[in-house]
Amino acid sequence: MTQRANAAGLRGPPHSSPWLAYTRYVREDELACLARLAEEWKFPLSPETTKRVIEFCRLLIAWNVRVNLTGARTVAEVVGEHVVDAFAMARLVPPGSSVVDVGAGGGLPGVAFAILRPDARLTMVEPRAKRVAFLRHCRARVAVGEHSSFPRTCGRS
Repeated sequence: MTQRANAAGLRGPPHSSPWLAYTRYVREDELACLARLAEEWKFPLSPETTKRVIEFCRLLIAWNVRVNLTGARTVAEVVGEHVVDAFAMARLVPPGSSVVDVGAGGGLPGVAFAILRPDARLTMVEPRAKRVAFLRHCRARVAVGEHSSFPRTCGRS
């Protein structure tokens, strides 16, 4: 650590305390928020599923700077305000069902639902090209369920 960092009161690298050991990309407060939500909905999450949901939320926040996708500004806000809907769907939708998310926007609750329930067949419909680009990017980066078919674009009437 440099003299300047010591003078500023910093203790070690910025990733030392708030980051979890199993991945350097998931912050402890984000994971705790998602774990609480999973516990409240009695929906067990594997470490891989947890990582994919958090990765989707981070993509959403990153893209939100350029494309208006959500009012949330942090991953914890996305989890607390929007991913909760995906948990509700995951509990209520019967196994192997087909689900259509019309006006998919930023992928909530659709993408999070597809991550939580890879057995369901999800079709997302979104008319705005910028949001479709985001959804396609998410599908490639987050590896959403193989049965999911999104996004489908449609013109405005």
